[in-house]
Amino acid sequence: MDRSESDAHSELPRELTELERNLLLDLFAIIAEHADEVSQPVDHERVVRAFVMACAQHANQRRESGEVFIVHPASVAKICAGLRADTPTLCAGLLHETVADSLNFLDEIRRIFGEDVANLATAAASGPAEIASRDQLQPEDPRSTVSMAAESRTIQIMVADRLHNLRTIAGLPEEDQIAIARETLAIYAPLVHRLGIHAIKVELEDLSFATLDPLRFQEIKRLVGRKRDDRERDVFEALGHLSHALEGSGIRGEISGRAKHFYSIYSKMTNKGREFEQIHDLMGIRLIVESEDDCYAAIALIHSLWSPIPGRLKDYIAHPKMNGYRSLHTTVTTASESLLEIQVRTRAMHEHAASDHWQYKENSVRDQ
Repeated sequence: MDRSESDAHSELPRELTELERNLLLDLFAIIAEHADEVSQPVDHERVVRAFVMACAQHANQRRESGEVFIVHPASVAKICAGLRADTPTLCAGLLHETVADSLNFLDEIRRIFGEDVANLATAAASGPAEIASRDQLQPEDPRSTVSMAAESRTIQIMVADRLHNLRTIAGLPEEDQIAIARETLAIYAPLVHRLGIHAIKVELEDLSFATLDPLRFQEIKRLVGRKRDDRERDVFEALGHLSHALEGSGIRGEISGRAKHFYSIYSKMTNKGREFEQIHDLMGIRLIVESEDDCYAAIALIHSLWSPIPGRLKDYIAHPKMNGYRSLHTTVTTASESLLEIQVRTRAMHEHAASDHWQYKENSVRDQ
């Protein structure tokens, strides 16, 4: 812990309640966890000042759920801290609701924290209007969308605000819950996807899905049958097994893996008209190698590690899809008897697939 952090902890304002003190200490803990990953140290004194100001402005306020209001901006700041946010972003995250309550307070924020924090808080308080039409709920072009959102720091605050609202959505009227969930799937999730914040995208989509169709969500959750953490663990073990085998074979490649989340499974069932039993990629690994020959050599290696599912080897290299997509796909059964889909391709094939994936995502969202 550096001096500024130690001082901030030991000199917490005495007027804070026990709840407020704990919220602030939780925020500092997350900041400390990512201290080595940020370009500039967080100014803890400024964060404390922003937090105290937020507490004063939201004193005696409660959310519709009955929760003490300061919990919300503190939670937004904690999510931003997990995204390695800088000091102005953290301060604006704590203060964005004060701007939403009263624009007159903006001059006070500007005087104490400067133009940067004031602009961030104002932009974040404007909500998704800067991203897309609230009426049409349609995403804009990927490049113009990010531009309209002003900058990534503003997006961080807006996304964190939306994520915490979804986590606590049960206190809202049903019609508001539905509107928020639809807006999240149409605007926020695609935007977060473009920024590459996968974990938040997954949570936004699953929480929205659970809100819009709770019965179907519970059905898929039951069919999947295992907690996501268990599936993630299986993927991690498979990645290690394959990585070790590749080192011994001389095949050089980049490996990544993921366990499909509930909304992704639902989308695949809906968009492709499949039953749950036809979804073979609840867990997946992607291997990017240097040449086409390596693609075929890697598939042979994979089939020596795990038992392939008959009929599930797809050679889109020799027989590309109509859109030019090229890759090798196979589905295997792991030692834990889990189904694992593996895709193998070259870097050039992957870049083409990523470009095509954007178009697929845009069409999927517009068809909802």
